[in-house]
Amino acid sequence: MKTITHEGVEYVLKADIESAFKDRISKLSARAIQAEEQAKALQEQMDNQSGELEKISKLQEKVSTLEQSLQDAESKYTRVSMLSEQGFTDPELREAVEWAYQRSKTEATLEDWIKGIKRNRKRLL
Repeated sequence: MKTITHEGVEYVLKADIESAFKDRISKLSARAIQAEEQAKALQEQMDNQSGELEKISKLQEKVSTLEQSLQDAESKYTRVSMLSEQGFTDPELREAVEWAYQRSKTEATLEDWIKGIKRNRKRLL
């Protein structure tokens, strides 16, 4: 900056001061614009991630539902296999045996319950 000294006081040219202010304002303006662009980009990323989190949540729900369905199917397969091994091959008869087992409210497993009935069938007659 160019300065002038007059009567012991140092003065800076008005044009130099204006130029310094303009430079400073343009630097601050450039930083503000850059910060706004970064904020906008980060907001877009957050919005995208929010959507992805919703998708993940839905997929986790679906996985849980499918796991429960698989568990139910495996349980039913195990029961049907065991009942078939015990000689109950008719689907209606298997259903009746399961119904009777559920009504018995026993703590024994279905297989043990059936074996117990077979062992003690003379008592039933």
